[in-house]
Amino acid sequence: MNPFFCSYEYIPFHLIKIEHYEPAILQGIQEECAEIDKIVSNPGVPTFENTIVALEQSGALLERVTTVMYNQLSAHTSDDLEELAQSSFGHTDGEYEAAIISCFDDPLTVRNKAVDVLSELLKKGDYTVYHTLE
Repeated sequence: MNPFFCSYEYIPFHLIKIEHYEPAILQGIQEECAEIDKIVSNPGVPTFENTIVALEQSGALLERVTTVMYNQLSAHTSDDLEELAQSSFGHTDGEYEAAIISCFDDPLTVRNKAVDVLSELLKKGDYTVYHTLE
């Protein structure tokens, strides 16, 4: 069983093998794209909570896997792990990052801009625009 797909209080480094990274990264990409799609397709008024916070909280699995991988590279590397880090799955310019970036389409940008505009208006005390959007 892949330890990245299990719930642990602490990361079980002793159970993680090189072959666990790729499937976990791919699953992490799928999950983060689904989470971003959910944010984009939210029919509600864009708010800080349902857009910015939701985006910040997306991608937990991918974050966990890549954090472990880069920590292992620093503390307990191997030739196989180095190779993985240079491949399209581990390198910062790699495939997984391109896949996540492809999830950020125009609707998400529009939602983020709407949150910015609403925040500025609310700071100025203009609550009429917010009620108009509801």
